[in-house]
Amino acid sequence: MRTSEAEILFVPGASPDDPEHWMTRWQSRLTTARRVTAESDNIASLTAALSQALAVEGTRPIVLIGHGAGVFAIAQVARTSDVSRVRGAFLVNPSSAWNVPAPSREPLPFPSLVVLSRDDPYASYEEMQDVGLDWGGHIVDAGAIGRLDSTSGHGPWPEGLMRFGAFMARL
Repeated sequence: MRTSEAEILFVPGASPDDPEHWMTRWQSRLTTARRVTAESDNIASLTAALSQALAVEGTRPIVLIGHGAGVFAIAQVARTSDVSRVRGAFLVNPSSAWNVPAPSREPLPFPSLVVLSRDDPYASYEEMQDVGLDWGGHIVDAGAIGRLDSTSGHGPWPEGLMRFGAFMARL
């Protein structure tokens, strides 16, 4: 699938307004993309905003891109909302920056690719690898690259964009 054929929903975790973050940069380049924004910095608000975004009528399939706590919002919404239009999820460094409760370990109802850093300060690689595998995701070990945000030097993150393109091609 090409990005132009899908509605791309970005689901950020903490610091969603960083103009140097790879999500912000990618969103500006993808014409069919929009960001899910929460009214407050908590998982309940983000989950509600994602549920509303998925409920918007449309004809295009949806591909989700989550980072940090946004990944957990995707996993939660996959079990509580209509995700029939969702074709896949690109999940980056799931973490509990907002003291998110442990995510469900049931398989997601759509394909997923889970990119993990070995030294993310907000999550254990081993624990998140286990969660990602339980979700049925394909795990990508990105090495010791920090939080995968602009402060860890991943503003544009071209490697991630290439990996996302390969993921889209398989959907």
